[in-house]
Amino acid sequence: MDNLNIECVWYQSKRDFNKFVRAIEDPQLTVIDFSIIKNKLIKADPYSNEPSDSVIGLNIMNSFKTAMNSEKKKTSTIVYTFRDLDATVISNFKEMVSSYTDREIKFVLNSLNMDRVPSKNILNQFDFVKFIDND
Repeated sequence: MDNLNIECVWYQSKRDFNKFVRAIEDPQLTVIDFSIIKNKLIKADPYSNEPSDSVIGLNIMNSFKTAMNSEKKKTSTIVYTFRDLDATVISNFKEMVSSYTDREIKFVLNSLNMDRVPSKNILNQFDFVKFIDND
């Protein structure tokens, strides 16, 4: 069974995020982003209403299930964005993702042009941490 890389991204600028994603050379890449999902749901709503965070969360969960278990497209890398780095949120996220597959998962944190560094208890939850300054 193939390994799976979860490239978690923490960023302030959407431009930095887009540049990061474009630099990944993996044809089996899937991007799961809160703002992208939110915008799709707004466009799908006949009144263009903003969806609740729980509806977005369900879509995120379904996106992970699909990406990790699809027979059509074998995903090897998933890029997932964090709005806030919270130790409990990260722990719950890792538990949720791990419950969807038997594949070995490598969790990587990519901090893009952030002016602060996460605490050690957050950094220690990842297999690798990269601080990227791509200005």
